[in-house]
Amino acid sequence: MTVLLETFELSTKAFCDVINITTQVQNVIDRSAL
Repeated sequence: MTVLLETFELSTKAFCDVINITTQVQNVIDRSAL
């Protein structure tokens, strides 16, 4: 059970990192468009 929780936390963190990177990329694209 503990292993599942740790894996879930890692997956959640990775997912948040991807969201952050996507947001940053979107911001750069928006600036470039202007």
